Amino acid sequence: MKNNPFKLINSRFGPILICENDTHIKDGIIIKGYWENIEIEAFHTILKKRKSNNTYPVFLDGGSNIGTHSIALSKLLDSKIEIHSFEAQTMLQTVALINFKLRNIKNVNHYNLAISDKTGETIHFRKPDYHSRNNFGGLELIQPRNSDNRDMKWDGWGRVETSTIDAFDFNVDLIKLDIEGMEDKAVRGAANTISRCRPAVYCEMTKTDECFILNYFNEIDYTKTPVRDGVIFQPTENSIPV
Repeated sequence: MKNNPFKLINSRFGPILICENDTHIKDGIIIKGYWENIEIEAFHTILKKRKSNNTYPVFLDGGSNIGTHSIALSKLLDSKIEIHSFEAQTMLQTVALINFKLRNIKNVNHYNLAISDKTGETIHFRKPDYHSRNNFGGLELIQPRNSDNRDMKWDGWGRVETSTIDAFDFNVDLIKLDIEGMEDKAVRGAANTISRCRPAVYCEMTKTDECFILNYFNEIDYTKTPVRDGVIFQPTENSIPV
C-alpha cells in the first residue's frame, strides 16, 4: 500500500495541506513562507484598487493548484473578495477544497475544468504519480510550445472538460492564467469578458504563444508589467504600479 502523499505544514497564511512530493510549491512554502509572494502582493494591490464601497473585487484563479493564491488573497482582503477557482487535476482540486475548509474560506467557487477557447470538449491526459517527486503544477494537458515535462513520472490517465471564461459571464477584476501552455487559448475564450470588464490579466508566458498574447493586449490598449515568468496586463485607463 502506498503512503499518504499529503502533509499539513505551516505557512504565512496558516496551516496548508500540500502534496509532499511536489518539487515547487512545497519547497517555496518551506523556504520563503509561501508560494509566489511577489505575484500575490501584485494581485493584492490591483484588487484593493478595484474594490469599491458597494462591491467586492472578483478574482478568477486559472490553474489554482492547491489553492495558494485564492487562500492568500481571501486572507489579505479579509474575505471581502469573490473568487472563482479553476483546476483541471481532480487530485489538486480535492486538496484545494480541503484547504478552503481548513481556513473556513467560503467565498470561493471551485471548478474542475480546463480553461480553453472552447466549451464542452474533453481532454484526455496522462496523470502525474502523486507518490513520486513531480512538479504537479507543471502538468501539460496539451502539448505546449515549450515543454518541461521530460522528467514527469506518470500514473494512469485522467480526463477533464474544457470551458471558456466567456461561458460564465463573470464580472471580473483580475484573471490569473497559469495553465501550462493553454494561456493563449484561455485569452481567446475570454475575449468578450475582457472587452466587457476590462480586467487586469496575468499570463504565464513560458509555454504559450507569447507573440499572440502580447499583440492581443497591445491592440486593446493594455499596459504590460513583467512579473516572475509572466506578464500582468492592465487596461491603460485603470493601470496602477505593481
